Amino acid sequence: MSGIEFFKGMSLKSKIFFAFILAAVISGLIGGYGIKQMRNIEASFTAVQERELFPIAALGRIAVSLAEERTALNELLSAKNQTETQLFANKLQKTAQLISSDISLIEKTAQTKEDASQILLLKDKLAEYSTEKSKTIQLALRNNREVEARNLRAVQTEKSAVSLSDVIQKLLAAKAVRLEKVSAASNAVTDSSEKSTL
Repeated sequence: MSGIEFFKGMSLKSKIFFAFILAAVISGLIGGYGIKQMRNIEASFTAVQERELFPIAALGRIAVSLAEERTALNELLSAKNQTETQLFANKLQKTAQLISSDISLIEKTAQTKEDASQILLLKDKLAEYSTEKSKTIQLALRNNREVEARNLRAVQTEKSAVSLSDVIQKLLAAKAVRLEKVSAASNAVTDSSEKSTL
């Protein structure tokens, strides 16, 4: 007996029941496929977030922290007493820890050799700048304001600060370009999933 003959021989009640089972199976398959596609979309957006957005946010925080450091270093010059000087020195130490934490995050998300080399350059420039900054802090803690002011405005200190900012801006620009490409790819996954599910 063929499938058509079997179907013709069924009662109306059996045909309706069979149709409901068939509809349920098809709905289950579509639902399962939809869930799989949603997981693909979620994985795509998670990858964008972890690999591109988090490092961009970290670079932004580093830029802000460095601006705060420059302000705090200038405030060292106007500190009225040793207690204020120590307060600004502590503030600078906390900011340095935040910068270090953000650089660690950026290192973990490095995707290419170019990323790794740029991060290495960033760390080198930060080390240069930190050396100059430490000199200024030590002079301030020893209450040597005149030398501290000269050191803070010294060509080498300014040069290291500008050089560090340049590296951060280049990294941000490169990350922004890549984020655009990855976002476009992620949107393509979403569009493709919507169409295929429909």
